[in-house]
Amino acid sequence: MRRSVPPSQLCALQRAPEQVRNICILAHVDHGKTTLADSLVASNGVISARMAGKLRYMDSREDEQLRGITMKSSAIALLFEKAQKEYLINLVDSPGHVDFSSEVSTAVRACDGAIVLVDAVEGVCPQTHVVLRQAWREGVKPVLVINKIDRLISELQMTPTEAHLHLSQVLEQVNAVTGSLFATEVMETAEREAEEAGDDSATPSNGSKEKTFEDWELGFDKKDEDALYFCPDKGNVVFASAVDGWGFRVCDFASLYASKLGISEKILRMTLWGDYYLNMKSRRILKGAQAKGKKPLFVQFILDNMWAVYEAISNRDSEKIAKITKSMNLTLAARDLRSADPRVLMTAVCGQWLPLANCLLGMVVEHLPSPLDMTAQRAENLLCGGQRALGSYPPCTRALKDDLLSCSSSEQAPVIAFVSKMFSVKKSDLAHNKTSVTTARPMPTMAVSAEEIAARRQQAKLMSQQRTAGNTTTDGSADNAAVATTGEPSPGANTQQPSQPPSQQPAQQPTSTSATCHPLPAQDNNGSKEQDEETTVLLAFTRVFSGTLTTDRKLFVLRSRHDPDELYRDSNGSCSSARDDPEAHPELDDDAAIVACQPRALYLLMGRDLVEIDHAPAGCVVGIAGLDQQILRHGTISSTTALPPLAAMEFPTSAVLRVALEPGSATMMSLMLRGLRRLRAADPAVEYCMESSGECVLSTAGEVHLERCLDDLKAIYAPGLQVSASDPIVPFRETVVPAPEVDMVNESIDKDGAARTAPAQTTTTSYAGQQQDDGDGAAEGGDAGGDVIVVEQYTADHSVVLRVRALPLPDDITAHLEKHAHLLRAFALLTASAISSSTTTESTAHQRASLRSATIAELIDFKRQLGMLLEQSSNDVLQTALESIIAFGPSQVGPNNLLNCAEDYKRPSVWKCLNTEDTTAAAVAANGVADSEIRPLQNSILHGFQLATLAGPLCEEPVQGVCFVLETWSAASECNTGGGSAVKSNGNGLSTDTDRRSPQSLPSNESRAPTAGEDSAIERDQSSVSRDGAEHPLPVVGAVSTYGPLSGQLMSAMKEACRRAMLTQPARIMVAMYSCEIHATSEVLGRVYAVLGRRGGRVVLEDLRPGSTNVFSVRALVPVAESFGFATEIRKKTSGSASPQLFFSHWEAMSSDPFWVPTTEEELLHFGEKADSENQARLYMNAVRRRKGLTVSEKIVEHAEKQRTIMRS
Repeated sequence: MRRSVPPSQLCALQRAPEQVRNICILAHVDHGKTTLADSLVASNGVISARMAGKLRYMDSREDEQLRGITMKSSAIALLFEKAQKEYLINLVDSPGHVDFSSEVSTAVRACDGAIVLVDAVEGVCPQTHVVLRQAWREGVKPVLVINKIDRLISELQMTPTEAHLHLSQVLEQVNAVTGSLFATEVMETAEREAEEAGDDSATPSNGSKEKTFEDWELGFDKKDEDALYFCPDKGNVVFASAVDGWGFRVCDFASLYASKLGISEKILRMTLWGDYYLNMKSRRILKGAQAKGKKPLFVQFILDNMWAVYEAISNRDSEKIAKITKSMNLTLAARDLRSADPRVLMTAVCGQWLPLANCLLGMVVEHLPSPLDMTAQRAENLLCGGQRALGSYPPCTRALKDDLLSCSSSEQAPVIAFVSKMFSVKKSDLAHNKTSVTTARPMPTMAVSAEEIAARRQQAKLMSQQRTAGNTTTDGSADNAAVATTGEPSPGANTQQPSQPPSQQPAQQPTSTSATCHPLPAQDNNGSKEQDEETTVLLAFTRVFSGTLTTDRKLFVLRSRHDPDELYRDSNGSCSSARDDPEAHPELDDDAAIVACQPRALYLLMGRDLVEIDHAPAGCVVGIAGLDQQILRHGTISSTTALPPLAAMEFPTSAVLRVALEPGSATMMSLMLRGLRRLRAADPAVEYCMESSGECVLSTAGEVHLERCLDDLKAIYAPGLQVSASDPIVPFRETVVPAPEVDMVNESIDKDGAARTAPAQTTTTSYAGQQQDDGDGAAEGGDAGGDVIVVEQYTADHSVVLRVRALPLPDDITAHLEKHAHLLRAFALLTASAISSSTTTESTAHQRASLRSATIAELIDFKRQLGMLLEQSSNDVLQTALESIIAFGPSQVGPNNLLNCAEDYKRPSVWKCLNTEDTTAAAVAANGVADSEIRPLQNSILHGFQLATLAGPLCEEPVQGVCFVLETWSAASECNTGGGSAVKSNGNGLSTDTDRRSPQSLPSNESRAPTAGEDSAIERDQSSVSRDGAEHPLPVVGAVSTYGPLSGQLMSAMKEACRRAMLTQPARIMVAMYSCEIHATSEVLGRVYAVLGRRGGRVVLEDLRPGSTNVFSVRALVPVAESFGFATEIRKKTSGSASPQLFFSHWEAMSSDPFWVPTTEEELLHFGEKADSENQARLYMNAVRRRKGLTVSEKIVEHAEKQRTIMRS
């Protein structure tokens, strides 16, 4: 075993990027990642080889050791030597639990290659799909390790032939996932190229752009399959057992058998895996082993030997063990032979025969790229983020692509680094707080003199007095005091003056490659007392792409708002040193797009230890101290402002589990908020916010993640905090559905069988100023049958009337909008540019040029697909609604839309921005909106729609899958103010008995806002009109002001109209659903189903595991609201033999109406006169309303009966 490698040797290798490999380990939970990492760490002498797999060295947290899962990704630098050449391996161990998928994203961004681990028994699991997709999107090249081969022998007791077949199936599963990712990319690339080239040759006559198989085949041929798929004969697959410490590749046995069989090693590499067998008579390798009943070479020469070793050791056959060790020239210790545990002897034999670390690291060096081998596509993706074309940037920005590809560490190369996450460490673990091996003072060779003892005693007394007086000084101050007292420096005293500012100290050039330990520069006076009390510090997990990081150079932190165009477009892209002056930018400014920073210390990551270094060249992964004030979670560091912020990372999970936090006392509120800020900075999957009700809500990715965050908050980020968490706050959605055909007892609603007529269209009237029912909405809610009701809403001053109706969007359209939310974000920028009256053709063209041409093509294709889905809808309004869409919501990216069907309001649709022409103000005016007085008011309509979709009428949760139709937006000089009177309908939902004027005809002479007294008088006049029926002219105020009274009234009226329109349709609560996959044996399968039934889940798939006769794979859907404690209950009921894995799947509308009560005779008979069965949708709705402080209409005592409680005397 190699002795511990000195850090100076690792630092020396950082200067040679061709000898550096940055890799991460990716796998599903419990597939053996940390055990595998232990074997690699033991190869460098950091831990004992006997403790590999037991110590779990990379799991440094106490809760990780207790739970047996990894929660935080951690890195360590390893040394590997092959062919007399040394390599630096920066290994990152990542979590496999779905709650911590964000940690996987941060690890993948910092690496160039990945080791994908798959359990030989369980095969490809859900998280395996996720990590492969993450690696593919980041452009990280993977290699495969099929782990836990020993389970095929000991647990499943397979024969070598059965194991070979099973391993082939596992390999096919992994390649199928990779192939699907590749096929998706090829088709997207082909369509994008076709859109850019304007190639319509493959477009059929029907106008669709679907291509045939022959068209796609050309794209598949361009990719090298050797780099795409995993194949043992290519050397990118390792068969291993990490717990026993062995692993091999096919090429390892090919070199072993080449000399014995007299066959070329190259031929053996190609035939040891596959359907090949050896003809012993002719000494030839032939194909067709399975058809001829022959043993494949992989079984004959590899698996048979492995099975023989396991059988001999398990049966304690001393003769066979001695024969095996002698034939392999192995040396076993006596204590290993005497051990009662067969696994100890197994590890000793197989670890020497087929060492896992040598095999795996050898594959990493051969097949995974170095930092110098970055592809041009990945460099462009890092610079552009996938949404903007590199050619739209200034020339000096485009030149940075070559710096990323060259990975130069020279002084002329710009510094480019990316902080993928912030992580916390104890201050006591930093290098300057503990003695370093490289700089430790040697032990004295003679006895300490009396003078030295007296000086030390005097120094101790002085420091004790200072602590008592409350004037604790730094170590350097104490040393200076000792010098003043004794006349000579104390032993080991720091003689450097700490008061000298770092900027005045001579700059130290990175001439030495050794690791040193020196004190951090003193913090400036801006550091708060709260920071001094912190026991932990936040370090930046950083990958350096170009240049060299040092502690004596100021750099820039480029935030997401930074755009190089703003600095360099006017100067034709010529770089100026004045723009790259860090002194011209602030260091602490939350609103600035560029802030200056200076690293206080650099650390080489060594697992649980940190080694301080003086520089970090390009290609390495390091930790940086001193950036916690400038970087929140992740960010870009550079020495030039010409660099755009590097692409943001994509996280596969979102924060869906929320709890409300309450400190133990009001005095701890500031401590809790400070701790939450630090927690959010250190965990990319954490969010917290202050609700309007005053609640402090913490959002996490899952139940396990929540427990870890609460423990970290109380123990690390806010020590001494007493906090209590509420029950989980489950997110819901609100929607409307088509009118049901049957009632709650599955009886047809139209019992008489009469022919259904066209849905009647009615109108209800309301005013924004009148008091709305803030109850549960039961008065207006419920299933509305087949009627299409148009809601008529007046503003508070009765000057404007809006008529809106709500329609349910089909599920395929809603899914289409959710899937392309990223395109809608880019689309919102173009929409705002095209509609704004101040926009010119040049600025709109610049907006289009700033986006990648591929993004424009995707937007056009998105519109085409949406139009096809709308045309396939059964609703007549939706079939022609594509060009009438004027907004998406909420937040302009949600799965709801607003249609403009008002005849006197000709606002252009959102698709206008996709055309290069007709985007100017003149073109918009030509469509009928030329009056500048009305233009500001249209934003009030859109904002009201956004507010309505952000908080629905049932329980103020976001709306999903609803189409709102604006039938009328007009001004009225006379209104029927009888609150409950009906308004006539002319068939189009427009009243005919009310005199209305177009918005352009509103009077503009009353532009001042009324005072509070005038508002009260107006309300009194309006109420008197409704009583006596007299006609009075309605006040119209603020018609020409963007922020005048009418603007707010329109916004409020539109919001109320949309909310009331939803209540006129069958409204439903949508619940978030988890997809759950459980592996269970037939003995406990019934218990699993019982737990699923109690939790409201349903089974969607049940099948035998491949290669198993007793293990079933069950896939089910479980509501998030019922999932808390689900995993614990499953483990208890099955005695630990089944463990579920939950991840978010989709939103699903509940079938029950939240306003339903039994009314018909059949319903009363089925559900009982007292409605004994609970309405689950109503329970969810009332619980959310109660939590938000909204009124809940429910009886405290319901169906009470008399009962005698006191015995009569």
